[in-house]
Amino acid sequence: MFLVVIRYTIAVINRYKSDDRVFAWDLYNEPECSKQIKIILPLLRYIHRAARSVENVQQPMTIGIAKWPLTSPLASFELAVSDIISFHVYGPLANVIQNITDLRQVQSGRPILCTEWLARPFGSTIFTHLEYFLREKIGAIQWGLVAGRSQTYYQWKSPQNAPMPSMWFHDVLYTNGTAFSSYEEKFYFELKH
Repeated sequence: MFLVVIRYTIAVINRYKSDDRVFAWDLYNEPECSKQIKIILPLLRYIHRAARSVENVQQPMTIGIAKWPLTSPLASFELAVSDIISFHVYGPLANVIQNITDLRQVQSGRPILCTEWLARPFGSTIFTHLEYFLREKIGAIQWGLVAGRSQTYYQWKSPQNAPMPSMWFHDVLYTNGTAFSSYEEKFYFELKH
């Protein structure tokens, strides 16, 4: 299996290593979720070596941190091999502030990017987090934008055929381009200006 993953990693990065549409390479999403660190950590080492073997890659590479403490073998490896520090957090602003404080102690001048964060029912909202990210110069990406096939307006483990929730989980726009929340839209545009 490792060989297939390595070949795939090299092929994809080699094909898009100069593509301006690729901002960064997140080499593995939430590796700790497998709960098989004894298998995942060696796999990550192979993937990292394979990715670094591709010549003239223009984009930075990272492996996002989703679990603390940062001293665990997995987090230590993720921090050691990442050109930019990326992390996920689905909680209130106090959790984000603590995560950023922790990461700034080990970042060595690298940019910090929160690659998953918007989870309205968990207290992770545009109102609470976006201004903080902007003020602290933390990049922020949420993985839902338009309410579409990925159905990220539903919370995790929502039942099949559930009605559209009154509070969306991730997405911010309906398919016609209007905002899920006119208040969020107004807040966003006020922040921009």
